[in-house]
Amino acid sequence: MLPSIKSLTDSNVYSHTTKIDGENFIYRILNDATVKGSVSDVKNGLSYKSHSGITHTVYVETIDKENGADSIELDSFLNEVMINTIKSPEGYVYFAKRIVWNDGVPGILVEQEKANHEGMMLFYTMDERTSFTSILHYDRNMSYTKEQLRNMLTDVRLVAIPEKFKGNVDLANVDDIVKKDLEK
Repeated sequence: MLPSIKSLTDSNVYSHTTKIDGENFIYRILNDATVKGSVSDVKNGLSYKSHSGITHTVYVETIDKENGADSIELDSFLNEVMINTIKSPEGYVYFAKRIVWNDGVPGILVEQEKANHEGMMLFYTMDERTSFTSILHYDRNMSYTKEQLRNMLTDVRLVAIPEKFKGNVDLANVDDIVKKDLEK
């Protein structure tokens, strides 16, 4: 894995930051998006819709103490979030998942797209007590590029960074760090 370091300041042209009151996550939504309501499946969730037809749903959930908050457990994530949210890659012309580091905080980005250009992007990260899931549904016949949507979706910051994410990251060993923090 090679790290990619680039400024996301151009994101301000098409998106802005917001947060759910009382939560630790600052995230981006499209400038033309409006809140369509809360999400009843989880304690804290919001659904947004843009004029271009893009829907963006954000969930913030408390992490079970049994699972612990010392690492993002990929197996638990795959079983509980991805299986319920992401359909099988069958029928999709594009499917990818990758680990993303933003301001020293790891997360998981999943992308999939059908031949008709309908697609979905999902970003998942967590702090010491809560998980953050952001899901974007789009049609590529839109005024935004996939790179813009990807940059917006992964630009999630923590108000308070947990101790486990503080300090210097040894880029030479980033693969080992990712495996330690993201897998069982």
